[in-house]
Amino acid sequence: MAPAKKSLPVVECTLRGDDAAERVLEWDDLRSLSLHTERITGGVTSTYPLEYGERIEDLARRERGCCGGWLTVHTERLADAFRLRLTTTNPDGEQVILAMAGHEPT
Repeated sequence: MAPAKKSLPVVECTLRGDDAAERVLEWDDLRSLSLHTERITGGVTSTYPLEYGERIEDLARRERGCCGGWLTVHTERLADAFRLRLTTTNPDGEQVILAMAGHEPT
């Protein structure tokens, strides 16, 4: 009997080439601005100074456009900060979220 084939991850993004590389740099930059990031079930939540709210909203909108099939992006303005929550029910996607947030994948 032949060994079972491992299925490919079901994490798709419509960005390619330079666009994808630029987006990775945006996430790297945003990660450096975070006041606090923590793992939650299915992803991460990060808190930022209020002044970055529009920037985060813009990035969140674009992420929904390219990765919305597996990624849930939620933003929330708090009294003194701005919160970004990235979650998924896809185990492969969770590893991508952890990398985006600078956490060690499991």
